[in-house]
Amino acid sequence: MKQLIDITMTSVIRPEILRITLDSFCSNLFYDNKFNYRLILNIDPTGEDKDPMEVVKVAKSFFDNVIYNIPKEPSFPKAVIWVWSKIFSDYVFHLEDDWIILRKISLKNMIEILKENDELACLHFLRKDRDKKKRVNLFGTSYIYKDNYYVSEKPFGLSLNPCLMKIDFLNQILNHMDETKNPEKQIRYKNPLMQEIIGSWKYGIYGKPFQTKTIYGKNGLHWRNSMGLIKPKNKPFLTWVKEA
Repeated sequence: MKQLIDITMTSVIRPEILRITLDSFCSNLFYDNKFNYRLILNIDPTGEDKDPMEVVKVAKSFFDNVIYNIPKEPSFPKAVIWVWSKIFSDYVFHLEDDWIILRKISLKNMIEILKENDELACLHFLRKDRDKKKRVNLFGTSYIYKDNYYVSEKPFGLSLNPCLMKIDFLNQILNHMDETKNPEKQIRYKNPLMQEIIGSWKYGIYGKPFQTKTIYGKNGLHWRNSMGLIKPKNKPFLTWVKEA
């Protein structure tokens, strides 16, 4: 029987951006037919003036199994909580709708690393070219190269950049998520509610020294600029707003 891999995704109404993202990830990561992929998709009703079902149509052109939610109001934290609450698999890949993966990666090898390292919660990807052999500084902490991946030296938490995670870790933090606050800021070690959980895990980045970056995240930024959308100032990020 094929192993189920859930892919959780928060999206807005921008079907062509999603098409580019899924085309790159299905070609370079979700290609191994040993896995049964299921996409769990939340589509916030903001973005382009199109029917959100166009986003669903794009998703179904890449995956046979798609579960989706279109809420009445956009909310980034509610979207994250919803997609994570629907996971069945032991390992889940979280993917926002505007990233591009630049080369072929073995999902099987990433899962093997997580299986072999009980303390490892997740594996991110390299966002910048690496020219240092044993140490990188990312997300405000140091990572030391081990074997096909870098591991954090001190507690950090989770970034919502493309990431493969253990469901055991995710279930622990999900119980403490607040639907009124920016999810990325909630799942950091500095959050008192999360410190004990975050501190009990290590965090990884899949990649090698002297390797070029694996993912590219500017596609969504270019789209937001073209739409005149920005993050609200001095408020928790719940959704984008029109620039004044």
